[in-house]
Amino acid sequence: MWMLAATGLVVVMAGLLLRFSSVAIWDDAWFFARYGHNLLEHGEFQWNPGSRAFGLTAPLYGLLVLAGQSLGLPAGIVLWTLSFLAGVAVIGLLLWHIHRHADTGGTNRKILRESALLTLAMNAPAFAAHLSSGMETTSAMLYGLGYLMLLNAFAPKLSPGKAMVIGFMGGWAWLLRPELLLFTLGVPLGLLVFGKKSLQRREAAYALLFTGATSLGAAWIGMRQFASLLPLSFHAKTLNAQDPGLIAEYRFVGWEYLGGFLLMNLVPLAFLLAGCWIGRKSWWRFLMLHERLLLVALLAFILFQAFAVMPVMGYFARFLYPAWPVLMWLGTRSAVFLLRTKPDLKARILQLGSKAGLVALLCVGIGVLGCWATVSTRLPGIKAGFGRFGVEDAYKGVGQGNWPLLGSLKSMPDSIRIASTELGILGMMRPNAPVIDLSGLQDPISAHDGFSADRLFRVQKPHLIYLPLATYSLTRKAILAHPDATTRYTSVAPPDAFTEILVLKGSTVGRMVADLMEGEAGIIRE
Repeated sequence: MWMLAATGLVVVMAGLLLRFSSVAIWDDAWFFARYGHNLLEHGEFQWNPGSRAFGLTAPLYGLLVLAGQSLGLPAGIVLWTLSFLAGVAVIGLLLWHIHRHADTGGTNRKILRESALLTLAMNAPAFAAHLSSGMETTSAMLYGLGYLMLLNAFAPKLSPGKAMVIGFMGGWAWLLRPELLLFTLGVPLGLLVFGKKSLQRREAAYALLFTGATSLGAAWIGMRQFASLLPLSFHAKTLNAQDPGLIAEYRFVGWEYLGGFLLMNLVPLAFLLAGCWIGRKSWWRFLMLHERLLLVALLAFILFQAFAVMPVMGYFARFLYPAWPVLMWLGTRSAVFLLRTKPDLKARILQLGSKAGLVALLCVGIGVLGCWATVSTRLPGIKAGFGRFGVEDAYKGVGQGNWPLLGSLKSMPDSIRIASTELGILGMMRPNAPVIDLSGLQDPISAHDGFSADRLFRVQKPHLIYLPLATYSLTRKAILAHPDATTRYTSVAPPDAFTEILVLKGSTVGRMVADLMEGEAGIIRE
């Protein structure tokens, strides 16, 4: 099995090596950097100074990014390093927790340890992506693992002090990944309802009280700072996902990500299903109450992501991975149950382990495919930008082929208001200029009430409207059909099949854009 660990490590390291530049940082990760820049430069933790928008799904992660920026470090390095360090901490702490607390038998511990290593090897391509994405995914995983470790340590024998610690930590999920409240509110509520001893129920009530109070405090911070209870992405991608183009494109993508996530975690999933099928009531009784509640919350979490969330930029199942430590732990506990109650299974598991070369080959194949996909789609950017972490390097590596002209817009004066559906790289290339959001991720009115072309033209009044993707079909159609689009704006779109660029007539912007288009077209031709 150590060969599997080495295989997974090699795949992760190869993936990280390929991604050692700002090309690997996802577009939305630059949101955190823009918020931090505006606080340091303008004293406002906002997308645009003078506005209020809950545009960060994880403001707590944004504060970590801000701390790195305040040290004078480039934003790209801060984003890449934070996602990397949190991911490494998740892997190390989880392996340590399984080794120390899962079982005491030598052979059993060996099986559990090697099963965890096998799962890590199978997850290697996804980890390589998440550890370099600059997103809050690995930080959310670390938070979930920390909460799990607290529950395992405190829940069997709660006290008021322990309940306060669990509750205080659980409430901050609101400002990191709000859907994790399914775990942090659901578990103490379940302990209160289903606890058999009055003392256990009383302490669970304390934990629920502290969780609720901390959550309300986090919600108050959100309302006061951002004028919204929930991040706007929850409205744009779940509660108010109105654009038929996005819905059509991502209708089944969430299920594809879920299928990939379950395949990469086939080992803990198999232990869970085997324990449930073979042990049934005895397996259910073997799990501690808080573990049963974690299992229910895990199912609710997966169903929420599969049915309610439109997974825009959900690459490598990033919306599911915050719950990964819980799945790993419950799979481990189910394996302990099987090894203790079905001794005959031990020999079978060891036999399977001796034939793990096939699994290692599968892991290598998955890793090679992941590396090949990265190289084939981003090779020019990787070669040119390796070891470079500027936002311009990110655009040259991944954005130039997808978002024509966007890289050149940074040279326009900061007084020029640009409206766009693509925000992250553009927002950091023009950090001191207003960027009008057309996607609903940074605009509370659009996120809550839907996009309004009339409001865009009559209230926000952009100098330039940039529409590089046909995916936002409703937004695009509403803009192009509005009377002002033809009477007050002129189209200067590049000659491709989908990009639309509207420029305000009677201004110098049109000439500047035309010159930029010629310059960038020449660069692309060269």
